[in-house]
Amino acid sequence: LRNTAKNSSGSNVSYSNNAILFNNARDISVERCYFEIRNQVDYGANISAGSRNIEIINNHFESISGRAGAVNVSGNLTREILINNNFINGPVDWGYAAIRIAEGASQVEFTANHLKRSFRGMTLDAVSNILVSGNHFDDINEGVRLDNLCSSVELSANRLTGVKSNQNVPEGTSGIFVKNSSAIDIFNNFIHTTGDGPVMCITLDKATTCTVAFNSTNTTNTDALGISKGFLLIGNNQVIARNNIFRIKNGGIPVFINDPTPQLDFDRNNYISPDNTIGYFNGT
Repeated sequence: LRNTAKNSSGSNVSYSNNAILFNNARDISVERCYFEIRNQVDYGANISAGSRNIEIINNHFESISGRAGAVNVSGNLTREILINNNFINGPVDWGYAAIRIAEGASQVEFTANHLKRSFRGMTLDAVSNILVSGNHFDDINEGVRLDNLCSSVELSANRLTGVKSNQNVPEGTSGIFVKNSSAIDIFNNFIHTTGDGPVMCITLDKATTCTVAFNSTNTTNTDALGISKGFLLIGNNQVIARNNIFRIKNGGIPVFINDPTPQLDFDRNNYISPDNTIGYFNGT
């Protein structure tokens, strides 16, 4: 499917629609198409039910509804999916993501995409063998969120710029957030934050066997509470963090560790803050 001028979702009788639905489909490529996603819960491309070898390349996705997503990939047998070099304006309503990969999907590559104007760039939920690399996330509240036993995920060479905080969200927004997951590699990413509230650039929460290396975080938001963090660790096990730069321009802490019995390997990181604080370690 190539060069279609306009593919629209939306119905007067249902909130759940797709411009294109792949249901147990095989060997299909969608290239240079334009998608308007008009209703809440709609998706531009919905790939599910054991679909394999699907390529979504060089397309434009425009979320008209503040709750409409661009691409959904789901299902235990859904494999070998490539999402490459697309331009995506995502949903702006709080809690909604442009890209959702979930429910056991595996072997998915999300590469070289430009995703902007979205509350969250990506949600990964209960998936494995995922590559997120070389993308530009811009003008977002949250970049990438992993939860619910994700494993074997690589987040590399991504730029997250304009990660917006909000003073009405005391727990903070986040660039990369990993929870209840294992074997996650986060390396060579750049995260830049803005706004007037707290933000966490990289968060590991109850994660196991993770590597965080060669990342650069630039926390420039104005945080009156001074609780923004370059790297936040809570209840993790076996974390390697090396050769990172954690910079706080205004209020905040470069690294915050709250792990009672951590197995941490920190080496050759740079910590920059206006009051020369390096970090917080279990109350110290």
